[in-house]
Amino acid sequence: MMLFNSKRWFDNNLKAVSVVVTATTLATLMSGCGNVIRRGQSPDESLVKFNDKRGDTNFIGNYCGIKGVRPAQIEGIGLVVGLEGTGSEPAPSGQKDYLLRELKNNKTTENAKSALSSDHTAMVMIRGLIPAGAQKGDRIDLRVTVPPKSDTTSLKYGELLKTDLRPMAFLSRSVKLGNAMGRAKGTVLVDSLFESNTDEQLELTGTILGGGVLREDYPLTLVVSSEDTSVKVTRSIAHAINNRYTTVTDDGRENTSNPVTDRIIELQIPEEYEHNLGRFIQSIQAMAFNESDAALGKRLDDLDRRISDPASARRAAIELEAIGQQGVPILKRALQHPDFEVRFYIAESLAYMGYGDGISHLKLAAESEPAFRWHALTALASIGNSEAKIALKQMFDRPSAETRYGAFRALHACSPGDRSVEGKLLSDEFYLHDIASDADGMIHFSRTKRPEIVVFGNQKVSEDFIFLQPGITARAIDKDRVRIIRFRPGAGEVKLTCSTEIAELIKTLSRFGVDYTTILEMCREADNADTLNARLVINAAPKIGSRSMEDSVASSAEKSEKYIAQDAPDLFSDVQTSAPNESFE
Repeated sequence: MMLFNSKRWFDNNLKAVSVVVTATTLATLMSGCGNVIRRGQSPDESLVKFNDKRGDTNFIGNYCGIKGVRPAQIEGIGLVVGLEGTGSEPAPSGQKDYLLRELKNNKTTENAKSALSSDHTAMVMIRGLIPAGAQKGDRIDLRVTVPPKSDTTSLKYGELLKTDLRPMAFLSRSVKLGNAMGRAKGTVLVDSLFESNTDEQLELTGTILGGGVLREDYPLTLVVSSEDTSVKVTRSIAHAINNRYTTVTDDGRENTSNPVTDRIIELQIPEEYEHNLGRFIQSIQAMAFNESDAALGKRLDDLDRRISDPASARRAAIELEAIGQQGVPILKRALQHPDFEVRFYIAESLAYMGYGDGISHLKLAAESEPAFRWHALTALASIGNSEAKIALKQMFDRPSAETRYGAFRALHACSPGDRSVEGKLLSDEFYLHDIASDADGMIHFSRTKRPEIVVFGNQKVSEDFIFLQPGITARAIDKDRVRIIRFRPGAGEVKLTCSTEIAELIKTLSRFGVDYTTILEMCREADNADTLNARLVINAAPKIGSRSMEDSVASSAEKSEKYIAQDAPDLFSDVQTSAPNESFE
């Protein structure tokens, strides 16, 4: 992990970046008030600024702010090609002038003006949000939209040519640019693919899963408040963090914190928190510095009492997690508490400290309580030992779509080489994972992170199955076989026969170059015709407010009477749709 010059990065880039406010601000999550609020109540209403001063204990959260928590926006103007007569030539504008220069500079087309005038291409606006702690080479999802007053009618089947991403400000006839911080490319998945309604606007917006590649780190830093600034304080804070956490790099181990000025401390993210940056920030804020042994002993006694109170258990667990090994005995003793919520918070803290004592409690939380599910699964991924992996595999047999897919993503994140979740890259575009499961059949399509199809159970299409598209026909010829015919002008027909098993059908279609969009369309049509003998689910992941689409095939958030006042962990978050696309209005 390379260290970077944070001052240069902020000077060159952040001044031009449009910062997008997330649903909850991580810096406000560490209050000692109630842990859970009711659904329907705004999470922000229950949160207070971090302000926990007990005796002579100095908590880092009282002295420091966090910089780089909120996602930074980068944008681009690009050309989508491969449209089936649904594109258009863009009207004269500063954006068009910019695109012409980009196409010429990047040499992505031989004749830029001719390419823009075709009805098989369309000019689009691209937006990516760089999440906190992102590093050079990381991939991010991209949102793509047709600019206002365009004659383009659909981006379906479109492919975005290579395009630079940078901070941008759009003016009347010009574009103000920041430095290029990423590059975009990939297949556009239009929003209409994922929705049941027929709104024509859904054909003009879409996502490129993992289509952005970052060129720079997006640093996370602690900023000591001006009234508390001193070299001594800054060094003491950095020393406390390094005593508790170290970061594993390709070259060995290095400090998690690094003071670069008398106010700025750069942070590296420890491996155990790579899927839950918010948790790492909370533990840093709850960490004490310059604390005497006597004060620590007194605080441990106090935390031993507070961990048993449901109203203070969450804060107490994170504080013990921040203390480290001296807090482990208290957490382990309290793991037998009769309250389910208390046990969950304790098991979660132990998981991020590398202890699997609470695995059974995390598994129960993931299976039975939607409000805790995503955090429980992420904690299991953080442990990543054999017992945690077994617990995740057992959830493949649960009826809940969220639990099954969440367990798959957690296991794949901590152990991508595990044979039970290994996948294959098909058509050089999407991944297929065939998962053994005793539950009812389910086929899941992702809408975030990467194009990914996960088939749970050995499921088949029915003998009435048929799928027709220009140039390709797939039809069941009996209960066990499907005949696929591909026709191309000048090349004639090519025929293949495969099993009616859904995973085998997808693999065979991919041999003809059939893409993610077409496979999803096929499954939706088969589902509507009742010839898909499996439950079709799209994006079984946390939903934010109105994004829970009850009237579509997309998975709706399972109901709960509880709500954890914090964002979903990075493993399951959908940062690209967490804020409106203000730059494209």
